[in-house]
Amino acid sequence: MNKDQLQEAFREVLFDFWEKVIEPVMVTKSEHEEIRSDLTGRIDRIDKKLDAEVAYRDRLEKRVKKIETKVGVE
Repeated sequence: MNKDQLQEAFREVLFDFWEKVIEPVMVTKSEHEEIRSDLTGRIDRIDKKLDAEVAYRDRLEKRVKKIETKVGVE
């Protein structure tokens, strides 16, 4: 196998790899933006739920402390 044949074989392997492995998982710019937007929305919803959970726990802790103070538990 001479140099040109080796280069051609290498090109074919690279193109096959590109077509069979890389291209199937590539996304277009619009698909990327859609995925990013979806993930950002999901993160925002989770963030709001966590904030609500923290606020709820804070209110519960205040109520427990208030009740403990009334009952005299230390």
